Amino acid sequence: MDRERDGPGRDAAGAVGYRLFLDGYTAERLDRETVVVRHPEGARYRVDTLFATCTCGEAAEHRPCGHLLGYSALLCEQQAYEEAQVAALEARHDEWEMTLENDRAERILREMGVCEF
Repeated sequence: MDRERDGPGRDAAGAVGYRLFLDGYTAERLDRETVVVRHPEGARYRVDTLFATCTCGEAAEHRPCGHLLGYSALLCEQQAYEEAQVAALEARHDEWEMTLENDRAERILREMGVCEF
């Protein structure tokens, strides 16, 4: 396994999910037993988690497929990525608000003639 690509410390299912994530796959849980895994080029695979089946060609030939093995880890990777994006946006927003407040304070002090900037 390629540790850079599979991610350090992941089990086989986690490594597959991480690879799916890096390759641009997305997953969406439809209900408790059903997850749709989407290929970046548009193909969709329905994974039934209760009966451990998938609609892809590998599973149709009764072979284990990456969608079934990695869907759970893919969902976790997606969630972690989205949470990191939200945190980064919130941090940028906080910085922007602080800058805005500082600019407003400078303007008020300048208008009052208290100090020059």
